[in-house]
Amino acid sequence: MAEYTKLIHIRVDVGLHEEASAVLKCLGLSMSDAISIFLQHVAATQSLPPELKVPNEDTAEALAEARAMRLARRRAAEGR
Repeated sequence: MAEYTKLIHIRVDVGLHEEASAVLKCLGLSMSDAISIFLQHVAATQSLPPELKVPNEDTAEALAEARAMRLARRRAAEGR
């Protein structure tokens, strides 16, 4: 069987983990998502990623609305 993923164990400061997790949650990302994005960017560009920020209130509302619309369409397509 081919190996499709690699498990990575890392040690980070507890406070850093908590702070980063809170920011990632606001961005709709898991820690695993963020690390994957980081590594994909590093591999593709041979550089560190550009600055990413937590969306402001208007953007966060627009993102939530878009997610709700996608979910409604998915449920409609599934007949729920």
